[in-house]
Amino acid sequence: MGVTPSGGSHGCTARLPGIVCRAFDTSTAGDMPEHERGYTSRDDIRGRLFRIGPTVEPLAPMTNFVSATGLDRPSDGWRREVSDLVRGAAGGFLFGVPLFYTMEVWWYGSWVHPRWVLGALAVSLAVAVVLTRTSGFRDAQQTRWRDAAIDAADVVAVGLVCSAVVLLCLREIRLDSSLTESVGKVVFEAIPFAIGAALARQFLSVGEDNDDDTPTEIITGDPLIGRSLADAGAAGVGALVLSLSIAPTDEIPMLAGALTPPWLLILVVISLVISYAIVFQANFSDQRGRREHEGLFQRPFAETVGAYVISLAVAAATLLFFQRIGPDQAWDTWVAWTVILGLPATIGGAAGRLAV
Repeated sequence: MGVTPSGGSHGCTARLPGIVCRAFDTSTAGDMPEHERGYTSRDDIRGRLFRIGPTVEPLAPMTNFVSATGLDRPSDGWRREVSDLVRGAAGGFLFGVPLFYTMEVWWYGSWVHPRWVLGALAVSLAVAVVLTRTSGFRDAQQTRWRDAAIDAADVVAVGLVCSAVVLLCLREIRLDSSLTESVGKVVFEAIPFAIGAALARQFLSVGEDNDDDTPTEIITGDPLIGRSLADAGAAGVGALVLSLSIAPTDEIPMLAGALTPPWLLILVVISLVISYAIVFQANFSDQRGRREHEGLFQRPFAETVGAYVISLAVAAATLLFFQRIGPDQAWDTWVAWTVILGLPATIGGAAGRLAV
């Protein structure tokens, strides 16, 4: 619909009748009196919104108008929801990964009565409700119990799905496993996972894209090398913390006996995906700043792969330290044990990189 503010045609098309329009023809804008234009050049008019009235008054940029009218909410809503769920899953992995390598949990879940499984699921849901009410995994903390209950159901569902995927990759549940055994293992692994997901905002501060935030600088002769060394060191320390608690256990050889090379390759992919999601998608700490860092490996893909290689090296060194592998063993044993321990080591390395 054409409009004619201040008695002349200035090429506007009203988005909302009688309220706003967007200028797309600035050829006559320069002929308008300055007190009516409110701008000193034609470039000031381009891309702005105007209120139709006695004078042409500038409003917010078009992006703000779209956001205010909700035209961009469907896509942003889905993007925000996915980001929140990824953050919850990342918190679950940071909190619950040691339990994936605990055989007592596997055994208990495989024989416990289904009524206990349902009771444990109900208890975990109740705990998740309280935790999401006080902390949660979303950008904004829930203030109503109803919303907290919905979020609790989300984190329990995320815990069940992620636990099932990890147990499947570790071959602790299989297609030929009984339903009772599989459900029991998944539920009891999902309980600590759901707790970690519900506390995701508490592990590391959720990133805020504020202009005032300044990333910590690493003081070295060359800032590119300094940034890379800081991330490499943090990945190594984080990987070492989790590797030390898992490497001496008997779970590693038990899992290695069931994993064939294709499943080991899948485990490598899963490790890389989880590491990337924790550091670059979960919006922990200064996520935007990490993407803008300069360094030898300061790109999401390169940093993820580099940190994974460091985590594998730490895992192999830890296994050597505890004499779980040695020169008298075949290379495929080295590879299998290192890749299996590489999953928790990579998650620990991702947590370490978030801390710097």
